[in-house]
Amino acid sequence: MSTRLFSRNAVLLAKIETTEGSDASPTGTANAMLVSDLTIEPLAGSEVDLAYIRPYFGISPSLRVEDYVTLSCTMDLAGTATPGTAAPWGPLLRGCAFAETLTAAAVTGAAQAGAASTITLAAGASATDGTYVGATISYTTGGTDFGTPRIITAYNGTTKIATVHKAWDTNPGASSGYSISANATYLPVSSGFESLTLYYNISGVRHKLLGAKGSVNLDLSANSRPALKFSYTGVYGGVADASEATPVYTAFQTPQTVGSTNTTALIAGKLADGSATGVQLMKFDIDLANAVKHRQLIGAAGVILTDRQPKGNVSLEATTVTFKDWFGDIRSSTKYPLMVENGLSAGNRVCVVLPNSQLSEPKYSDSDGIAMLDCAVRAIPLVANDEVRIVVK
Repeated sequence: MSTRLFSRNAVLLAKIETTEGSDASPTGTANAMLVSDLTIEPLAGSEVDLAYIRPYFGISPSLRVEDYVTLSCTMDLAGTATPGTAAPWGPLLRGCAFAETLTAAAVTGAAQAGAASTITLAAGASATDGTYVGATISYTTGGTDFGTPRIITAYNGTTKIATVHKAWDTNPGASSGYSISANATYLPVSSGFESLTLYYNISGVRHKLLGAKGSVNLDLSANSRPALKFSYTGVYGGVADASEATPVYTAFQTPQTVGSTNTTALIAGKLADGSATGVQLMKFDIDLANAVKHRQLIGAAGVILTDRQPKGNVSLEATTVTFKDWFGDIRSSTKYPLMVENGLSAGNRVCVVLPNSQLSEPKYSDSDGIAMLDCAVRAIPLVANDEVRIVVK
């Protein structure tokens, strides 16, 4: 009997390439990815049918003209053990046309002013709009800590005004000292794409994807795991019998389930907090929808990424028009921030922000006898390359 390969005995390794298409040689000790729903098409591509005309029936041979590999997997959208360090799933996200920025230490300063839902940062704060969006901010006055930290939902680099999610219990003032959490921030890019070398090893049989690029879907729906769903295409790098070093997964945190305890959300200015003035959000997902394709011409072959069209879905309990005129907003193409944060403890909090979202295609549905309003959501750039922001803190 031939040697069997066991489907569950699989390892995925991922490493950013220094030179696109050149094997980056990932290892189990440094580059193992903790994934689920791992599938691969080990030899995708196309053939040309020779379609010979002969004086008898029968199929003609074909010629193989293109070889590449596709791979998909799901990862937990969880944090890092230490705020300000790269997320363990960072390489796979960077391969989907995201840039990684690490703020290793908290950003501190003395506020210039404050109001019910804003704080004016120090004159030396960043001059770039949106810099601190998704980060957590807290403040003290006279040595007194004022309540639960807030999430920054907007930031004006000219005025230094940061808008926070949920009004302050007590307004900060010019004497307040603030602290913005250390974090890792991921923002989409439109050029300078990074590529990955991926190794998929099943029971000692290693498949290589070179110059791999992909797309990702983020899902933060209630009563589920927070998830990153990746799909990748890579140049065929061969297959061989090979063993990997024992994979190390210690950087991966246990995810915190999405629900009323661990999750905070803001949509159309309404908090998803279960209160009489808040909304009840059941579903949120956003697909970056990167245009990724293997392209082969005379003298060159590789994986190209040429566009993205981020669009997703929300589902929330339907409301009266008096409470919120969702249909009026959709008719007038109103845009507003949409934010979902999951996780309670430093080192395992992830905030996803669409600073300029637009709802469309409203439909009613039923959940447990409750009328739900289901909408498509577009993530539209506010300035450029800022339509989806992922902050790990």
